[in-house]
Amino acid sequence: TDGSEREGIDGRKYAGYGLWLREGHCLNASEKLLGLMQTNDRAEMTAVLYVLKVIPKRVTLQICTDSQLVMDTVLYWMEGWK
Repeated sequence: TDGSEREGIDGRKYAGYGLWLREGHCLNASEKLLGLMQTNDRAEMTAVLYVLKVIPKRVTLQICTDSQLVMDTVLYWMEGWK
């Protein structure tokens, strides 16, 4: 998964996210981030949430991310939210 953010020529921030499973896989995706808060962190987290929505629950996943926020959320904070 990945998320990114950049400034457009109009000075506004734009963000998007992606999912890559393997070459040519029908669930590979890249999407614009919806909403007013266009941040890299939101895009990174949305990418992981997207995976959890589109991949069947019975499938074992290995999610690869370069986001420290995503890793900290899963490893340290998420358990406390239940």
